[in-house]
Amino acid sequence: MTKSMIFFLVVTTCIMVGTIAFLPQYDIIVSAGIRILAMAIAIYYTVRFKEWRIIPLAIMYFFMAVRQILTFLIWLKIIDNTLQFKSISEIPGIVVTLLTLSSICYFGYLISGKNKTIQNQSSQINQLKDLLPICSKCKKVRNDEGYWQQIDTYIEQNTDTEFSHGLCEDCMKELYGNEPWYKNIEDRKKT
Repeated sequence: MTKSMIFFLVVTTCIMVGTIAFLPQYDIIVSAGIRILAMAIAIYYTVRFKEWRIIPLAIMYFFMAVRQILTFLIWLKIIDNTLQFKSISEIPGIVVTLLTLSSICYFGYLISGKNKTIQNQSSQINQLKDLLPICSKCKKVRNDEGYWQQIDTYIEQNTDTEFSHGLCEDCMKELYGNEPWYKNIEDRKKT
């Protein structure tokens, strides 16, 4: 947490404690304050991590706080308790319900996508567990269509694996062992 977040939490906590001490029906104000704090934290994380999927949570907390503040204003008789106003004051609850429903649908979509990914990876692993014909000399493998291809190409096409190429010490020595530059490198390693 940053210093500004800690400062914000301390100030918010002081405001809530002050509200509890000096106002009637403090519980609804504290609850609204906590939701406003949660909204601020959601906005902070949205901006800091550039994660737009947190925004619906911030909106939900905002509307829940608005609903509670409206209820508090009705209790204090600052706003008249008319049928028209009661209807308007239910709008935040409807918005929260719709956002909750859309969030549930979105999380269901994410979970189903992860399940498909797991199933695909599982089938790829099963493909690799099967017998794979490989040439004894050149180490090419025979693919499902019966063609011979480099093993690294085959694995890259059938899994999420990518290769980087290099030379092991034995092959380096076999290819470049008689080269003067290679002998110099080997002599330096020994000393």
